[in-house]
Amino acid sequence: MAAPSPKQQSSLRVDDVQRLVVVVDVRGGGVDYDLIVDVLWRFEPVAVSETEIDAAAGAQGDPATDGLVRLTAAYKAAADAAGAHALLADAGARLVHGDDGDWVSNWRAAEPAWVVGGFFLRLPEHDRGNSELTDLVIEPSTTFGFSHPSTRLALELVDIARTAGTEVVDIGCGSGVLAIAAAKRGATKVVGVDIDEHAVAMTNANAATNDVAIEAHVGSTELVAAQQFDLVLLNVTAGTSFPMAETIAHLTRPGGTLITSGILAAQREVATQRFGGFVVTAERSEGDWVALQLQRLG
Repeated sequence: MAAPSPKQQSSLRVDDVQRLVVVVDVRGGGVDYDLIVDVLWRFEPVAVSETEIDAAAGAQGDPATDGLVRLTAAYKAAADAAGAHALLADAGARLVHGDDGDWVSNWRAAEPAWVVGGFFLRLPEHDRGNSELTDLVIEPSTTFGFSHPSTRLALELVDIARTAGTEVVDIGCGSGVLAIAAAKRGATKVVGVDIDEHAVAMTNANAATNDVAIEAHVGSTELVAAQQFDLVLLNVTAGTSFPMAETIAHLTRPGGTLITSGILAAQREVATQRFGGFVVTAERSEGDWVALQLQRLG
């Protein structure tokens, strides 16, 4: 994999983020690795990188460090880093302060391209994949992660949804992965909204890279409240999606489809209750995360 250029790295705005470094013992016992990773992602980091401590230090089987990994999460907002710090401390994680080196380069160098259903999701520096797959070239935004399980699960559901000839809205569009996927699969109109102006800029830039048209705007559901769509995409945390369930139902045409992700498995039943005017037609899961495809009744 080619090393990322400074231009490719610049969108992550290294100087504007808060780093949180966690050392996790993966030898069994102690802190639950999966729990730590979930907590880090829950506060929507720019990126999370993982390094084996022995490999990083060049040590040869040092029993004091063998089996330890360093997880570095970078957050746009200090409040998010503080929130993750508090939960991790409660979980008994060992938190380490200090610079983790050039974490942007390390993360990008380690981040693979992903085959997700019929899509090939990649960073700009990755080589083009199987030509039979729909190519998605994405420069990440400072929002729910480029390769976070919730994004991949939602993308799997976009892959099986009817998109050709449809009108689509992506609420909390982030870097535009889902909106661009729908556009590439033949949607005639795709609108994206996000309260983060940087995310909207990244959606527009990624749409141009992928040669598709996305109407991306800074704001929330009030910008599209007078419209209805065949497909509504909602990849945000449950704390954001559940309170807007009634609004989301209004945005979805009768018989239309909602794809909602960012839901923990423990929240699945609550999700189906909140979206009570819908019936589940498909779902995907990975670890503690769940994504649902629902059809609006009526």
